[in-house]
Amino acid sequence: MGYPVFYSDDQAKAILANDPDAIREVIELFGPLAYTKSGLNQKYISNQVFNQTALLDSLNKIVHPKVRSAFNNWRTEQTSPIVFNEAAILFETGAF
Repeated sequence: MGYPVFYSDDQAKAILANDPDAIREVIELFGPLAYTKSGLNQKYISNQVFNQTALLDSLNKIVHPKVRSAFNNWRTEQTSPIVFNEAAILFETGAF
């Protein structure tokens, strides 16, 4: 239909790969194994948060506000009367 779509998951991955503050906070939370030379150590992070909801909540507190801010900035740049935010956990994050 041609309307602009903001992909929250893609933005979250970009933040975890490129945002120095987010990278620093993730390393502080999970330790030096959180990142490898090739980037975020997704397997390690997944294993850490799998049964530890407190860690997952802490990770979400790092990433979700940055994604929301990126969406709000992106939204103001759009000229379309309708925009979409594709997010798997839109309601869970309170972004609805």
